[in-house]
Amino acid sequence: MGYREGDHLVFRDDLLRAVEELGGQLLFFMHITYWDKTLEERWLDYFKSEFKPNKKFYIIFEESEFSTHTLLDLDLIVDFFKKRDVNKDKLIWMVPAHNFTDLVNRYNEYIVKKPNLPVHYGDSRFSGYKHVKEYVSNTILNNDIKSVGFNMELFFAPRIAEKKFLDSIKTIDVPNKLFSCPMGLKKESRVRLLKEFKRRKFIKSLYEFDDDDLGWVSANWSKTRIFEGDVDLFKGKSKTNIRGEVMVDFFGEEIDLACGANMMKHWPMMHVRSYCMRKQLKDSFFIVNVECQIGDYSIWGTNEYENDHLWGWLEIYGIRFSEKTSIPFLFKKPFFNMGPVNGLEVYKSYGFKTFSRWINEEYDKQTDSNVRIKMILDELERLSKFTQDELIEMTNEMNPILEHNHQLLLDHTKNPYKYLKNYIRRSVYES
Repeated sequence: MGYREGDHLVFRDDLLRAVEELGGQLLFFMHITYWDKTLEERWLDYFKSEFKPNKKFYIIFEESEFSTHTLLDLDLIVDFFKKRDVNKDKLIWMVPAHNFTDLVNRYNEYIVKKPNLPVHYGDSRFSGYKHVKEYVSNTILNNDIKSVGFNMELFFAPRIAEKKFLDSIKTIDVPNKLFSCPMGLKKESRVRLLKEFKRRKFIKSLYEFDDDDLGWVSANWSKTRIFEGDVDLFKGKSKTNIRGEVMVDFFGEEIDLACGANMMKHWPMMHVRSYCMRKQLKDSFFIVNVECQIGDYSIWGTNEYENDHLWGWLEIYGIRFSEKTSIPFLFKKPFFNMGPVNGLEVYKSYGFKTFSRWINEEYDKQTDSNVRIKMILDELERLSKFTQDELIEMTNEMNPILEHNHQLLLDHTKNPYKYLKNYIRRSVYES
């Protein structure tokens, strides 16, 4: 069985305390592993047992990174509170998607055009059409609810602040490559990006590394273009079979990778992935940060059903971030956001800074992912003409921003209560 009521969140107690001290109540919405359960098992019984009347506000906190049932159960949740004399203007959905209310309205338009949309239970990366729970055709009545995006990965890795780990990822030598670009599961957008890297001569081959490549580019769906020691977190073993099914981490402790989800409960993905890729990330001046979604591609690298299912639609349009967001901050590297449109503005809303003085960041506003890819590669091509000394000088100029981002990330992990309370206060009273 999966996580329940926030029990996998290392910042759970801080989160609940911050909400309570501000006069509200937080209720955890179900994790992905409960999607095939009844309504009572998913969240209704828990809400009934935990609900406290007369609070200033109520936060519905989404535990999963996808919003499918958060979307579909929205009207039911509003009705739950209405029966307890709580108006929906007191409700706030805190979810990974930073545009959730916009998603609700887009969904209402979409479902009219494409009724009977299939809904999968489980993780669609593995279940696909084999596990269709139901079909939906109803629009959402309460499309004016309040929501705020929340990147829990900023709070999910308390041990990254320990000196032993920070020493292991610190860049000491001058990088040999212009950039690194780690890519995991196969998706159409990532295949497109890989092909563009080759077409524009950033890499020599789609299938293997070459000493003359301008960047470290991995494609973990491949058997050959994989960073040495990188880990398949879903299958529980090193992709390159360096360490077998047990990885010795940066603290000298063994991480059992037999079950990715169980391992993540104790060892957040940022820990594991950062450590596995440290060689390539340290050996790069820049990071091309490829997020889970770019914006307009067919989900999971197949055209079998395009956008004609709720998983795919939400994956395309939800502005959400994973552990990948934090890796450039952690390694003190300037980066390109190959992720959701206007993602840099979301970074800034958390207090992080970007690099518009040195990089043309107009790419981040482009809704067409082909245009965005071209603009990022145009910038990389421009930077590739710099000498090594010029790149060193540029990154030295960036040091105040790199240090700011690094320290801000570490402070989120060391002082989660402070940042959680401030974020919730702004979300409730200022947004």
